[in-house]
Amino acid sequence: MARSMQGENRSGSDIAGLASVLAFLAAAILLVSSGLQNSLLDTSYTERGGDPAVAYAISEGIAHSSFSLIGASILLLGIAIVRQKNLNIILGAFTGLFGLLLLIGGVIPAGDPGLDSTTAIEAVGGIIWFIGFIGWFVTTMVIGGFTIKQARA
Repeated sequence: MARSMQGENRSGSDIAGLASVLAFLAAAILLVSSGLQNSLLDTSYTERGGDPAVAYAISEGIAHSSFSLIGASILLLGIAIVRQKNLNIILGAFTGLFGLLLLIGGVIPAGDPGLDSTTAIEAVGGIIWFIGFIGWFVTTMVIGGFTIKQARA
């Protein structure tokens, strides 16, 4: 979507281009994390002295860091949608809002609100991140639906 919004003399095309780059960076980070997790499936990893728990924790940390980039990408995509007015402006606003929530939830400490050891700020951070995460999926599906609908018209 962000790639199709780029072009000369289009407002928000620079923001859409940056959103596209951030999305590709997030995909690369998730690929590295996935590769680390897949390497743990090989028994030779532990035979050579590797600690699976440490490697898994590192891969989870790498994967978690990608959500800040995804949040920033979705936020910028929402801003570009609003500026270009090529889709529903309300959809662009919700896309930006959920991207902001995902970005904020990835930056502040986040924890599970159901645990006794979780502080209040961690519980709020976890809820903000979860709302942004679910909103990311919903807005992605709605944007896809709008794009297909416009292509058929």
